[in-house]
Amino acid sequence: MAEKCNTPECLRGVDNAGEQCMPCELGMPPMKNAKSPHSYTSKVKGNTAKPSHKKPKKGGITVEKGGKLTIVTDNKGRRVRVKPKKSSAQIEQLQKDAVKVIFSSYWYGWEGGIPPAFADIFSKFGAFISDRAVPSKMQGTPDVHKSSINVAGDKSFILIKEAIYPYEGEAAAFKAIKMSPIMIEKLGDVTPTDAIEMVKNDGDTFTFTKTKPDGSEYSYEDPQGVVRKLPRWAIA
Repeated sequence: MAEKCNTPECLRGVDNAGEQCMPCELGMPPMKNAKSPHSYTSKVKGNTAKPSHKKPKKGGITVEKGGKLTIVTDNKGRRVRVKPKKSSAQIEQLQKDAVKVIFSSYWYGWEGGIPPAFADIFSKFGAFISDRAVPSKMQGTPDVHKSSINVAGDKSFILIKEAIYPYEGEAAAFKAIKMSPIMIEKLGDVTPTDAIEMVKNDGDTFTFTKTKPDGSEYSYEDPQGVVRKLPRWAIA
């Protein structure tokens, strides 16, 4: 740093002749103390002290200072703004929030409103579960109706279908249903045992028979020949 700052009255040291020191580029007063350890003569005198600032690059390029702040300069080297740098954890959370918005949006033309490829494309950001229920397409409350089971007919069961049952197993799914007042209310008189069978048979086609006059509950025969019950909203 034996070269003098290009500002006539400033005695700070710079790497190359013809350059300005960082303080001068930021519009700060020039340094006139020749005895300062940051003077361009400090190296000549054997002083090994390092200059207190790092010279910024021009053209809107960010310059790190102290590891915590980012100084943004314009094309003349003037300070535009000073902002704290985001940690890697903060950046990761922002990315996850952005992907969550993508999954929460409805993508028309795709079954369930979400392109299946999203699961692979955004897998590194974690498993994202939609909170949108898929309403039943059954008209009215017919006495007999052939269709498939749709556990996503109520949003409180989407977590069971997409996360708990496939990754934690039947026992965990059964416990989650049994311990949830919201799910128990949504089931009505349907038992947690029949509810877990409903989850296991999700997407399969059956013939449903109305078991309550108001049409809030139906029954079907599962693959083992056992008669099970399910709420109307769980019929696709």
